[in-house]
Amino acid sequence: MNQSGDIAAIAGMDSPERVLGSGRGDATALLLVWCLRRTATPLFFLGATVAGLNGDLARNLAARLDTPEEVVSALLSPLAGIALALMARVVSSMLGWLLAYPLTKRWSQTYDANEDLGAYRRWYDRWQVTGSYRSLRWTWSVRNAAVRRLGSLGQVLNAFNPFALVVSWVAFFVFATAYILGLFAPPGG
Repeated sequence: MNQSGDIAAIAGMDSPERVLGSGRGDATALLLVWCLRRTATPLFFLGATVAGLNGDLARNLAARLDTPEEVVSALLSPLAGIALALMARVVSSMLGWLLAYPLTKRWSQTYDANEDLGAYRRWYDRWQVTGSYRSLRWTWSVRNAAVRRLGSLGQVLNAFNPFALVVSWVAFFVFATAYILGLFAPPGG
């Protein structure tokens, strides 16, 4: 038995389709989570620009968030864009991991029955493999397979990717230009 070939087949490296769950649901979820993930970069740079122009960037970065009122206050401040960007990134990472977790059943079924790994080692291996699947599912080839599976809906969701890329670069250049030109207000003023 060729073990390296078996591992490649289990990991889905032989076909991007193998890294998608069955049906349209997983492909739709993957592309929606990818769209959420792509919003983080432009939100971050636009939020940092707004906060910098208001003079809140330095002052509020060290804000204390001990009470619910302080959290709401921070979310209503010019730093909201940065907070939303971080939340989009964290939530998309968690959702990506949760969507990849069912795919690791194929991996856990390949253990040798005579191999005594214990529950912790099996759980730890599955945790690591899930992270690998999540990363593999972010690749262009897997997302393209999801687009093909979804047809016109996939094309619509895929159209968000170049749009988000352009907005990300524009937001970065707006932030960099405002910073270089010294347009950021001094803290507290």
